[in-house]
Amino acid sequence: MTPRSRSASCKNLADAGTASAPRLMTRQCLEAVPHLALAVTSALTCTEQISAGHFADRVGRQSLIVYGMLVQAVGFVLALALFTAG
Repeated sequence: MTPRSRSASCKNLADAGTASAPRLMTRQCLEAVPHLALAVTSALTCTEQISAGHFADRVGRQSLIVYGMLVQAVGFVLALALFTAG
């Protein structure tokens, strides 16, 4: 199946309340979603690595690693607190 016919099968997903909604969620449409997510993630990662490399050259890699680990630790504690509170 070509990409054009895949996109045609995914059209009008906003019409979820209509009677034709189950027919719109075809197998081709559901198979296209992970591929699109992977492509967007890869593109963003590639573009951000360039700017992160330039920033690391200016600031220094060791300080970025330390601050990144601190941010990750704070995020982990907050996520754990929110998970156990709810």
